[in-house]
Amino acid sequence: MKVNPKEFARPDKLLLKGIHSLSSLSRNLYTDQKTEAKAKAELTFIGKKKLEKVLNQLYEYNLESYNHKENMTDFSYLKSLGSEKNHWLNFHGIHEVPIIEKIGEILQLDRLMVRYILDTTQRSKVELDEGYLFLSIKSILKVEAGELNVEHLSFILGPNFLISFQEEKADHFQAIRYKIQEGVGFIRKRTIDYLLMQMLDAILDNYFETIDIINQ
Repeated sequence: MKVNPKEFARPDKLLLKGIHSLSSLSRNLYTDQKTEAKAKAELTFIGKKKLEKVLNQLYEYNLESYNHKENMTDFSYLKSLGSEKNHWLNFHGIHEVPIIEKIGEILQLDRLMVRYILDTTQRSKVELDEGYLFLSIKSILKVEAGELNVEHLSFILGPNFLISFQEEKADHFQAIRYKIQEGVGFIRKRTIDYLLMQMLDAILDNYFETIDIINQ
């Protein structure tokens, strides 16, 4: 999606146009991939591969303690998460379908939700199902030569867990990781939905930072 900075004299117009564009992505994007996926009736990644390998990070925390793990291959622990801690599992990369499919099986997600995670052309959605809240949104990563780099993000929020899916490693959430690690602010004092709120707030901040860059 290309944007000519000269078209926007006011930040509010840029934001409104950007939100409209992000929620109205062309249906012609990745048409061949979509057609093939429907024909096979199977889960398929629809989009551009941005990382060589899918990476993951697990953060387990409460007021008293914090633990961090990297690049796990066994996610069966999601079936029996303890209530004494909050659990945040983040993925960088969504193109390895078996991994996303496995998460869906473990959590017994609606298969349609798994499709939403894998399809980067999906419009923003909020779905409430038994035991979890599903949310997918679009985020602006950076501006290069007048082009907005749009990222597809999805979240699954449960009673004491949050799973986030990002297309690539460029990140809005480094400050949040620091707060969890160092016990700064309220994140480790509150329930897991507060973490989701902080992440969405970071994404929104990035919209306005992008507006400032374009208007310079």
